[in-house]
Amino acid sequence: MVADGLYSKVPVPDIVLGQHLHAFKAGVVALGGGPILTAVDSYEIRIFGQSGRISRPDICVDPGITASHIVVRLQSIVTKETRPVDFAVVACTSRYGDSTANIVPEYADIKLSIRAYWPEVHTRLVEVVKRVVRAKYEVFDFSSVHQSIFKVIINLSPIVNDMVRQRFSRRRSKRILGTTPTTRTHSELTRPSLFLPLLAAPRMSST
Repeated sequence: MVADGLYSKVPVPDIVLGQHLHAFKAGVVALGGGPILTAVDSYEIRIFGQSGRISRPDICVDPGITASHIVVRLQSIVTKETRPVDFAVVACTSRYGDSTANIVPEYADIKLSIRAYWPEVHTRLVEVVKRVVRAKYEVFDFSSVHQSIFKVIINLSPIVNDMVRQRFSRRRSKRILGTTPTTRTHSELTRPSLFLPLLAAPRMSST
């Protein structure tokens, strides 16, 4: 909407309010300052092989084996390559091979999501994911078949709320709601969330 010229048609707001769900008690309104929602990168990775009948595995290249090893390795990135103080998520939630029970598939698809609050952590996670896929390709000598394909499904920046505007909104919310909203920071919001900001006002401080 912003890229399509929204603010050439309506005034630029001083504050844009977005709402989302978190694990709070019913009836609780919370306002957060600073990093509040993670950056999100979701990928579909296609691993190619050589299709054929399972009775002749010697002339087939099974992409499912490579995909399985990739998933196992990706799931250890956060625990083995990320500092405990750096919130991070690398989740492989979908694996699919287009075939039947007696046929080695031509390819296998993996869908995964990467999330972090801090850009340097997020960038490193993306780099590690790509490094793992390339490394497994070399181990299984699949490079002679086809190179893997990375398709971006979702790419969102983190939501970083301006502290001054957060305090202003907190005071106004108290007047409207009759109670002071709970204040939360990114360290307290331990569950990453997908948040699609419909309006990103140019004057708001966010990255």
